[in-house]
Amino acid sequence: LRMSNNTDNVNNNKIQSASIYWFKKEIERIKYILHSYLRIRLWKIQKYILWILSDDESYNKLSKEEQKFALAYSDLNERHFKNCFIRDLPSKYQQLTDPEMIIKPNLSKFVIIKSNENNDNILIE
Repeated sequence: LRMSNNTDNVNNNKIQSASIYWFKKEIERIKYILHSYLRIRLWKIQKYILWILSDDESYNKLSKEEQKFALAYSDLNERHFKNCFIRDLPSKYQQLTDPEMIIKPNLSKFVIIKSNENNDNILIE
């Protein structure tokens, strides 16, 4: 009786250890996905900064922290460009907000999925 009780305890401990191991692995996977998502989001803000700041709808989609980041990043970029080379260009080429300089994202291109209908009640499992 005592031997079978010890065997049951060992088996339970192995199952708990395996469960804890897989739970920790799942937490690491979720952290990795979130970090990747945030890195890509910041990269896109940096890439399309002039367009985001010129388009109120896009700017308002950013969180407050992302808005602060976008404004600070834009300010740093502008100061850097002016200090490095823009000040030496003719005055008509010194504007960073010229529409020709703004890189616009392709909004008709989908990233993961594309919906054929505009429906807010979609559940993806």
